[in-house]
Amino acid sequence: MNYEKLIENLNNPKVQSRIASVYILGMVDEVRAIDTLRKRYARESNHQMKQAMQTVGGQLAKAKREGYDTIEAICEHFHINKELQMLASEDEEAKIREIQKNTSRNKKDDNFNDQLWSAASEMLQGGAMAAGIGTPGMNNVVNVDMTSNLGNTTDVINLHNKRIPPVRPRNDDISLWIQRLMTEDDPDTRINIIIQIANMHNIAALPYLANVYWTDEDERVKVSAKKYGTLLYLNAIYWQMAQDGSMQQIIAEKAAKLGVILSEENTIQVQPSHAAHNQSIEDILTAAEAKRKKKKKRL
Repeated sequence: MNYEKLIENLNNPKVQSRIASVYILGMVDEVRAIDTLRKRYARESNHQMKQAMQTVGGQLAKAKREGYDTIEAICEHFHINKELQMLASEDEEAKIREIQKNTSRNKKDDNFNDQLWSAASEMLQGGAMAAGIGTPGMNNVVNVDMTSNLGNTTDVINLHNKRIPPVRPRNDDISLWIQRLMTEDDPDTRINIIIQIANMHNIAALPYLANVYWTDEDERVKVSAKKYGTLLYLNAIYWQMAQDGSMQQIIAEKAAKLGVILSEENTIQVQPSHAAHNQSIEDILTAAEAKRKKKKKRL
């Protein structure tokens, strides 16, 4: 359920499917959809759908004003920007190391000469040279510190700055986890279930997570559904862009602006993906509504 599929589904003849796509777009802050939603709103006849588009459209407009961008969110979360910044700084760091090395070498030479003159001065003052004894040898020369007072620039690469590759979307069965999510009463347990669902990397979970985000009464659960639903979505987009080469193009453009020459090691290598299971959004919402009503009856 990628961006194109969500946009395409806005024209689905079934109202519930259209609404589900709108709410998913809102949950993941897909600001690229703003113009499409605006155009679609003008010819939408269903009142419920128009309300959903107004709500989501306002949220997306706010996110865009605050500077949110889907592709930049991918580049930030998966450390693409950090890795490029690290690569851009390597040349500068190499120059700094060379300056430090030269400065250190000059400092050591100056220290060595200063200490020789100091030793000679002390012997002259003690009359040792006048007596013809005490020729300075290794035991008479003051120990010279051969380390730089400036310190050394670390060559260790911080793994936190390395790019995180996308995870291939899977089609593992998530039905039991979804059932638990829709029927569990304890908020903390629901949050843990959301995390488990996201870790399964099945984008068929997006409608369920969107449903939780927009309808759950517990604010912490809503926040978790949005957070992990968005990460699930961003990973799927990232994977798709790695497959079609568009992410490598974005990385190349970013690298050029920073003056970074990319090596083969810095290109994205991916394997063919397995298509995730795409369950009908209408069926998902219908099942979720039935479980919610059943839950209320038990209470």
